[in-house]
Amino acid sequence: MKRQIFYTLVVSLALSSCMPLSDLTQNQAFIGPVEIKTTIKEALETPYFTTGCWPTSNWWESLNSNELNILVEDALKDNPSIEAVQKKVEIAKEMSIKARAPLFPFVSFGAGEEWEHISKNGAIHAYNPDLGVNINQIQLNLGFQYEFDFWGKYRNQFKASKKAEFAQVAEAKEVELIVSTAISQAYYLLKTNLNKLELYNQLYTTRERLYYLTKVLEKHFMLSKIDPATAKQNVDEVKKEIATLTDQVASNKYLINVLRGQSPDTPIDANEILAQVPENLQIPDNLSSDLLIRRPNLFAAILRIESLAYEKKSAAADFFPRIDLKGYLGFDSLGYRNLLDWQSGIMGLIPSIHLPIFKAGEIKANFKIKQAELDQAIYEYNDILLKSLEDVTNAISSINSWYEKKSIQENILENATLKFDLIQKRTEVGMDSFLNLYYEREQVLERQIEDSSIIYNQYISLINLIKSLGGGTAQDDMQSLIKESSL
Repeated sequence: MKRQIFYTLVVSLALSSCMPLSDLTQNQAFIGPVEIKTTIKEALETPYFTTGCWPTSNWWESLNSNELNILVEDALKDNPSIEAVQKKVEIAKEMSIKARAPLFPFVSFGAGEEWEHISKNGAIHAYNPDLGVNINQIQLNLGFQYEFDFWGKYRNQFKASKKAEFAQVAEAKEVELIVSTAISQAYYLLKTNLNKLELYNQLYTTRERLYYLTKVLEKHFMLSKIDPATAKQNVDEVKKEIATLTDQVASNKYLINVLRGQSPDTPIDANEILAQVPENLQIPDNLSSDLLIRRPNLFAAILRIESLAYEKKSAAADFFPRIDLKGYLGFDSLGYRNLLDWQSGIMGLIPSIHLPIFKAGEIKANFKIKQAELDQAIYEYNDILLKSLEDVTNAISSINSWYEKKSIQENILENATLKFDLIQKRTEVGMDSFLNLYYEREQVLERQIEDSSIIYNQYISLINLIKSLGGGTAQDDMQSLIKESSL
């Protein structure tokens, strides 16, 4: 018997070695090193950037807004998307436990009782005349089943599942980053619109006064009828902008509340004061090399590739024979009286081997599917990497542009304010008219509205840069995740 088992094993291995396994050696190269050193160098040559650290995990606190801090904390706690992805993490963890189970023997306990009335003239009674016609057979047994993982099928399945679990954790961090940046952008849009609404109300008051003044001057034949008509048109245009901004403010609040997992009409504590952005920003000098583990979506893509590589190894094991062992130990008796007697004991050991001779190409097809999925994941990773670097360069370029515009706008606003102050002083001593004063006040308010739009775009560019750098995720959770994922 032992010789037969040994012979079967040898033949199985020989046949398996003849399988067309050339596909196992396929390799797929990742994209080569991609650097953005030129962009970093040019950015550091401007007055808007300095060499510094990566964003911290609570990066929004660096914007010095208590209002924003409360909103982001609410979102990270109650946002439905974050709660949903956390459940996906729990599922992935349980899937890892499930994938680990085949590495251990399956042990089971069984108990059964069979009552049977047999024929007195049948074969059983003929050979056992003292047996009687009523049989009550009772059986208790402890059984086990174990498949030897010589080829790493289940071991690689478990590793693949663990990598997928860690990838899901990284993707959860990506969702948190998306939510925190989204609510920050929505917050600064709300602040900008509130600020503009205040300025447009002031502009409305100024243009109304200008309209009544032109009406008086037209009545005394000092201006033509065109001037009051133009002034009235300007008043109506401001009213239209105020109506638009009022609607946008309401929409901004709805969006923020939805992002933080609350009813859209929940009150939001936000004033119209729009603070200035930091004068200069920090970017790390090792940006290109560390970006892979700083961005959760990039790190998740790497883990997905590793998971699929293990799945491919697991699929390759199907080309080889499957060897398992079953056994049982227990009691079997006709009646309860002698059930636990040692003479009622039963035991058995059943080794077996299963060789895949013909499965109509299923095994090879499954292996090629895993290879294709792995290649696809690598191409997707390459795409994510390139787009990640593009996000960084776009954010840096946008910051340079808006900071430069802000510098120019400050000069424009300063000159408009200076001109208004001079005309105001001239008006107070009777050297100039209120008509010119209102015109210049109108110019100052329009420049302030333009300045609000520029500040908003500065904030959006800054938040986009933080997001493109991973939002500081790696500083805490990602580092521990890297250690855990090193199987």
